[in-house]
Amino acid sequence: QVKIVFGYRGGLYGFISSHAANAFGFATLMALIMRDKLFGW
Repeated sequence: QVKIVFGYRGGLYGFISSHAANAFGFATLMALIMRDKLFGW
């Protein structure tokens, strides 16, 4: 049984999977850390 909160069921992108959020966060963190090392010529 699915519980509906205040009549809202979510949309097409209403639920973000955990592994997608973790991968995006890791990629963002690595880009910020490695930015100067990769492009610091």
